[in-house]
Amino acid sequence: MNLETNRCKLRALKACDRQGVLRVYQDEEVRRYLGGPVEEALIKRLIKRLNEPDEGRFAAVIEKRTGSFIGTVSIALHHDQINDESHINYFLNGGGWDMGKK
Repeated sequence: MNLETNRCKLRALKACDRQGVLRVYQDEEVRRYLGGPVEEALIKRLIKRLNEPDEGRFAAVIEKRTGSFIGTVSIALHHDQINDESHINYFLNGGGWDMGKK
């Protein structure tokens, strides 16, 4: 998956994104309303499974101007998995917040 906006690129996650994923999923502000930071061991297991078909589709969000990893976006089944609804989820580090206002 490769998509581009005026300011960002969405692309498949790569091994080089591992540290960025760890930072985003362990950030208290990013995870404030989502159960808090995720333990590193769980994140490592998640990273290994990110593009398996039953996990939905994940992409890295890269700021075009700097080439910096700013978060992830995914299309995945709703967490309750009771029905077949999918949701778009995004996790952006603090550097990606309020950029739409510029």
